[in-house]
Amino acid sequence: MKQLLLLLTLFSHTVTAAQTSKIFQSVDAEYQARIIIAPAEKSGQFYINYRGFEHHYDNQTLLYKKLKNDLGNGFNYQLIGLPIVNVRSNKHQTLIYGTAVSFSEVFLDNDTVTRVTYVGNADVVQERRVKAQYQDRQLKVVSKVAAAKLIKQAKKQLENSCQTAISVNINWKEFKQQGLKTTPAKLAAYLKALEKVCRLDADYLEAVKGIKQIQVSISDNIEQHQVVLESETLLIAIGDQLANLPERSYQAIYDSF
Repeated sequence: MKQLLLLLTLFSHTVTAAQTSKIFQSVDAEYQARIIIAPAEKSGQFYINYRGFEHHYDNQTLLYKKLKNDLGNGFNYQLIGLPIVNVRSNKHQTLIYGTAVSFSEVFLDNDTVTRVTYVGNADVVQERRVKAQYQDRQLKVVSKVAAAKLIKQAKKQLENSCQTAISVNINWKEFKQQGLKTTPAKLAAYLKALEKVCRLDADYLEAVKGIKQIQVSISDNIEQHQVVLESETLLIAIGDQLANLPERSYQAIYDSF
């Protein structure tokens, strides 16, 4: 306890400090949770890794941009590509063992708000793990074979869960010519999103079952994608560098109906 208090006293500040990977531990919560915030490759962007929140983000890394809040006295971490803020720091403080300590707040979609305080920097191994877990979510694979396997698995799960049959048309040659031979692996995220949508209710189930074909192409912008439903055909243009693939593919699929 004394050692933790010493750390909190010495490092009573928020993530506005130097660009190093930082660990924040939950306080006043029924669970032992922590986040690691690591600077990303682009200025103003950060990876956030979650653990112990009893949420589907646990042991996963998402990519955020750091923005000043509306009052100008703190900042928010907003999910890149979506209007979702999961971490806020408004320079608030709480008392821990009689010492005033700054805290940030973690907001998740299960309506939980968790206070977290800075407890130290992450080491190199932890930082590498955080970044690797982000790449895993982005469905980065090393071969066309691995990409095809991911697609096959996701397609089978979709068809079984939604009681449907969908043909998938991918111009693998076009992707290869653009140096993106493994990018079609990301289609698996959209197939999983379709499965998730069909489970919402009977109307969405029928809408998904109405799709007979998926046409896959390359997006003109590697950081963006396009999803359009035209009659019985779903057109998906994949962006190789689209951030937060699971969340954004789901939103795009949902919005297409």
